[in-house]
Amino acid sequence: MNRLKKFAFSKKLNKIIQTEAERERIRKQVGESGTFEENGKAYYYRDGKINKLDYLKREELKMQAKLDSYIEDKETKQQLPFIIISTILAVFLGSIFIRSLKKPEKKNEIEDNSNYEANYQQAVKEQEEYDEKIKEEKLKKFREQENSDMEIDKKKRDFK
Repeated sequence: MNRLKKFAFSKKLNKIIQTEAERERIRKQVGESGTFEENGKAYYYRDGKINKLDYLKREELKMQAKLDSYIEDKETKQQLPFIIISTILAVFLGSIFIRSLKKPEKKNEIEDNSNYEANYQQAVKEQEEYDEKIKEEKLKKFREQENSDMEIDKKKRDFK
């Protein structure tokens, strides 16, 4: 009984191996998405399966193969306006977003910075002039105080 089961199993296995080998041979002949004719039978390979074709289906596939490139071009042409419009819209919105990030105060600071050196020199001169005036006033007050002290001392001496 065991022998009979082994024999039946080996026959099934051989048949499976033979059909797999046949499928692989046809798959190689067909290619990835083409057709193959042998002994009046036509095969096509689609989605990982080998299928037999009848005459009408074979003609239909030939026409489909011819039309595929045209259909792809037509789809691309139909999508082209949407692609262009979306690109223009993206650029427009991007520029608005970038402008919104910029602060208007920075422009004023940049303009001030262009005259920064001149403004700095002017401020330094004004500060030096102010310091000179203060020194002169202090010196004047100091001299007046000294003169008044000298006069007071002179009067004291003369009084004695």
